[in-house]
Amino acid sequence: MLALACKAPDQERITLQFNCDGLIDSQIKWLAHNASVKKFTTVGNFNEATEMSQNQVDWKTELELFRALANINKPIYRNTYSISVAPDPKSNLTIKSWLANGHAPIRSLKVYYLERPDEIKKIEATLEEKNFIFTSTKIIDMEFNVMSEIPKLERYKISGVQQFLFDKPNPFSVVGDVLEK
Repeated sequence: MLALACKAPDQERITLQFNCDGLIDSQIKWLAHNASVKKFTTVGNFNEATEMSQNQVDWKTELELFRALANINKPIYRNTYSISVAPDPKSNLTIKSWLANGHAPIRSLKVYYLERPDEIKKIEATLEEKNFIFTSTKIIDMEFNVMSEIPKLERYKISGVQQFLFDKPNPFSVVGDVLEK
């Protein structure tokens, strides 16, 4: 799933840094037929726990924010990242990391995998959005079970802080535990 090639609209051949769309599409397809979710949401002082059955979950909506990782493949950001591959000192995994050297909405991306890059165990990323009236930092995580043909999403997390001009920072967190049927 890493370093795959695809055709751009102008038929030029480009190399993807990370095939986010392919990964998300395969997860949505599998989850729609095989899983429900237990979600824990915190916004400021508000906390909520919900459980949605397989028929209630719109996985396309649940995982939409993770599609932002595809920004790493845009030509404008092509030379923005330092890329490294190293063993994870805390596990038996390998980490492929992208770290932004300049301005980019994805500040960092780490893909943890077993022996091959398509054996993804975990994805971590930090996203930033800033403009005149709004600032937002999001840390997004996906954890996978790799004991099958394709990685299967087990948990996802979105946390961070958003702040509007003249307002105090508002922390938030969403954790989704995937319940396979």
